[in-house]
Amino acid sequence: MIYILATSFLVPVLSFGFYDDEPLEVQRLLAVLLVNVTVYWPIFYFRNSTFGWLHPFILPTLYRIAKSFAKSPDSFLENFIPHPPAALNTLGMEQLSLTDVALAQVNHDLLIAFSWVIVYFVFFSLGKLKVPKLKLGRVRYLVPKLLCVASIGVAIGLYVVWRQGGIEQSIYAMGFGRFRQREALGGGHFTVFSTLLSLSCFLWFAYRRSARYNPIFYLLFFSSLLIDFVQTGSRSGLLYQFIILFCLYIAREKKLPVIPIASVGIAGMLLFGVLGQLRTSSNTGDSVNWEVFTSTSIEEKLDIGIEQISLRPNGTYMVLGESMSETGPLWGRSYVGIFTFFVPRFIWPNKPRGGGAFAASLLLDGSSLKRVPSGGKGQSIPISWQAEAFWNFHLFGVILAAAFAGLFYRFVVNLYVIHRGEPFIWMVYIYGVMNFSPRSDGAIVFIQDLVLLIGVAFIIGAWKPIHFRRLAVL
Repeated sequence: MIYILATSFLVPVLSFGFYDDEPLEVQRLLAVLLVNVTVYWPIFYFRNSTFGWLHPFILPTLYRIAKSFAKSPDSFLENFIPHPPAALNTLGMEQLSLTDVALAQVNHDLLIAFSWVIVYFVFFSLGKLKVPKLKLGRVRYLVPKLLCVASIGVAIGLYVVWRQGGIEQSIYAMGFGRFRQREALGGGHFTVFSTLLSLSCFLWFAYRRSARYNPIFYLLFFSSLLIDFVQTGSRSGLLYQFIILFCLYIAREKKLPVIPIASVGIAGMLLFGVLGQLRTSSNTGDSVNWEVFTSTSIEEKLDIGIEQISLRPNGTYMVLGESMSETGPLWGRSYVGIFTFFVPRFIWPNKPRGGGAFAASLLLDGSSLKRVPSGGKGQSIPISWQAEAFWNFHLFGVILAAAFAGLFYRFVVNLYVIHRGEPFIWMVYIYGVMNFSPRSDGAIVFIQDLVLLIGVAFIIGAWKPIHFRRLAVL
């Protein structure tokens, strides 16, 4: 609590007041404070509620904080000290003035605050929302069934690695972008099904306390981490899997696993730098530079991870700063993939991509919408769900996306309440809170994971046909 109060309210006021010399400093400070209030107040109000740290408005925020520490470990201490605010990121927006970039930042912060007000309003207005009462079955032969499912995930993961020429060639291919990696495989469906391995580990951990003492469980879990990184190059994906295990532990034991969280945090700070350097080493040669594990000190590994994050263009500010004047509204193009995720790309090569791909193609690369109506085939840069909704349907899109998010969070909360104590529902709830986003890319990942989770639930006998009943007021 002290950390959030100091770094999100006190330090920004001092930093902007004494050190900031960028345009619109007062407006940017007020917008930042407004966002921090709308995002962090649930931590103070709901942390002692029934859900505690697993509350839908607390868990995602803590996950974002954990990722920021892993990417920039120095920030933990530096954030307590007033310092010059980060320079405005003009990467990809060189043609705009600093004032225009600052205005884009202010507008985005206001959009975030406004969207979360809508989310909270819808969530608290739907306390009596009717949710499905699931007929949950008795799980039998859990471990043998999950081992069979996990073996399928391992086989698919190894096939993907083999198809790309082995571990080294898979890592080398990361330098050319994830899209090209997936296209070389005929689409991302193989990568999606390989997550059966991690899903099996999560369900095993959820249903059996004894899993944490079983060496086979750890063998499968760390194999999942390795396969996931080799396939996707995502460092955050590794942290995400540990967070899922921690959440399952909290759901069952009603307490924080302090020592494991601290251990993973320290290891993550080191790995973010070295794995990022390993991933990008192919950009400067024709092979992977394995010496990154030994050629740099611990301090250099940390600095490398921070530097790589700072060199990324800010797609969100690009959208708010120039999208409407450069391309006009997308009118839902970036959301098409949500409804067609099940179609492999080798069947539909020009299947529209998500908002990040559109931002990279149209705003960073300068392509026209007529030339790349599906979002292009190059890289993707992250944009917020508020920016994507605004880019598609202006302010109405933001209101609609925020209302849907509030509805979704209320749904999973009510579902959790009437099935308290059921490990399968823990998974549905945690997957929903951690993965769901009105952003197209996030929604696709969530739907894919949910479909696989439901499929495995049928296999192990955790879920049977459903009926409905009305939930009392929480």
